[in-house]
Amino acid sequence: MSLKHMGFHGRHLIRGTRHVVATGLKELGYPGEWEMQLSHKLPGIQGVYTHAEHMAAEQRPAMMQFWANRLGF
Repeated sequence: MSLKHMGFHGRHLIRGTRHVVATGLKELGYPGEWEMQLSHKLPGIQGVYTHAEHMAAEQRPAMMQFWANRLGF
């Protein structure tokens, strides 16, 4: 609904936002496994059997704050 109210109805999907963030963080050198922050599963059989967080609790806020700063928030 937020995207619709901002005028993006039919032009942008929430998964597109995940793609942008995942790509940006990867390009900035963050490990791919940290995509778990975006509620992604690991690909293939790893996603079925691996339930690890892949991040220490103190790493998660730091990464997300870095991303927010990058966006100018």
